[in-house]
Amino acid sequence: MLFRSILPAQHRKINFIEKPWAEIVALAKSQDRIIFLDAYTTWCGPCKWMSANMFTNDTIADLYNSTFVCAHFDMEKGEGLQLATQYKVKAYPTLLFIEGNGEVVHKRVGAPQKVRDYIEMASIAVTPGEGLNALQKQYETGNRQGEFMLKYLDRLQGAYIPFQEPLEAYFATISDSALLLPVNWKIIYQFANDRNSKGFQYLLSRQREFALRYSADSVDQKLFNVHLQSLASMLRSRSFTETAYTIAKKEMRESGYNDTAKVFFTADLYLYQMRGEIEKFLELAHDDLDRHYANDA
Repeated sequence: MLFRSILPAQHRKINFIEKPWAEIVALAKSQDRIIFLDAYTTWCGPCKWMSANMFTNDTIADLYNSTFVCAHFDMEKGEGLQLATQYKVKAYPTLLFIEGNGEVVHKRVGAPQKVRDYIEMASIAVTPGEGLNALQKQYETGNRQGEFMLKYLDRLQGAYIPFQEPLEAYFATISDSALLLPVNWKIIYQFANDRNSKGFQYLLSRQREFALRYSADSVDQKLFNVHLQSLASMLRSRSFTETAYTIAKKEMRESGYNDTAKVFFTADLYLYQMRGEIEKFLELAHDDLDRHYANDA
């Protein structure tokens, strides 16, 4: 009872305008506001969760109602079909911030689970030069500064837009030694998820130097995650073969990474689980779990 009494009640919600798109655009122009468009579908679970849990949060509701013209459309019905094509909506939910001239200022895909994520989205959308669209224009005109690239890659990732090409283009512009700088460590840690990436290969070859600067735990975790994800992606592929899996493991052993045993153990557990080979799964877990994960609750 005490716990319930100290929790603030949530009574308000985002007021989505139920009007044709042309009228919503006209309203945004007349009020000199940006449109917040929730692009959803009726079958989308995250869309329903966000609507029930985040759009009914007082902080989010007050901010969005006072800042934006808020609209939502089912992308598979009526005008939603045309809007989905116009704004290249391919995943749900997609959250769009659109100026009165129809230009997208900012885009986010997925259902953020924290109030501060919605506050940050709103701030980005109303701050000139901070939205995804503005950053794309800066990138196209040649901006390759480290802090800018960190922000730009984050915006691309949040919009589910492939970022591997601009990431590698950025790495190509800087020297190997510059990869040790703090901003480039952040970029490597957050975005260099391809084992063949220049940034990741440099991290692999300079593990000790990175560990001394940015902690051994963070370096070890990054190396482990990328190696494991590489094998996990292979296991999920329809073209998976045991031969290719064996070759990939051999390449990892010879790469200079020292914790391949833990990666192989975890990947093999995943393989047996996918195949439904429960006896092999349990036997491997029984024999090696404590060796690799004894200190992991």
